[in-house]
Amino acid sequence: MSDIFEEVEESLRQDKATMLWQRFAPFVWALLALAVLAVAGREYLIQQAKEETEARAQVLEQGRDALEAGDYALAAERFDEIINEGGPSARIAAHYLARVRVEGNGDLEAAQTVLMNASDPQGAPFEKMATLKVAYLTADTASMEELEATLGAMINEDSSFGALARELVAAKAFADGDTARARQMFGYLKFDANAPSGLVQRADIALAALPPTETEPAPVEEASADTAPEEAPE
Repeated sequence: MSDIFEEVEESLRQDKATMLWQRFAPFVWALLALAVLAVAGREYLIQQAKEETEARAQVLEQGRDALEAGDYALAAERFDEIINEGGPSARIAAHYLARVRVEGNGDLEAAQTVLMNASDPQGAPFEKMATLKVAYLTADTASMEELEATLGAMINEDSSFGALARELVAAKAFADGDTARARQMFGYLKFDANAPSGLVQRADIALAALPPTETEPAPVEEASADTAPEEAPE
């Protein structure tokens, strides 16, 4: 079980390091959701589906193969079939279908709807992952209150998911001009035991990029020889 968490976290670190920090303001929320689970945990996903039924595993595999081949119509058909049947496999298929909606149709709203139906900030890992993706997709247009409502209790959760949720809130605070809150949250994330190493590095980068708050002393510049005070006449 630990393998899937490591793969998901690694995928998140790679995608976020590439997209989030290339354009720190404004953050590229929507693009981050394209490939978070594109390759992470493939064997785990298929194995979990096989435990339910071999038929569903076959359909899931067909949909995934069609997605990788760029046959978005067939991929959507296969993933919709699994989602309509319900069960744990439906939550897995929802992640893939959301990718189909973005890559194949360019429809962020449809992707958001799919993920919202599979999300739960207090649910299983793939439900929490869906919640995070919804938050990424809507963070650019949502208010801080709406973003926090989407993430729910995950913001205070002592886990890697909670750390990622707090990073998103900190980034939103910066985008809204709330530098003090952004610095405070990024400061906590630097020492968060649940934060993946890539997140800690990003928090360090953010703190270096953020301007100091009014309560922080401005850096003191050493006086040069040209600006040294003149000696008083004797």
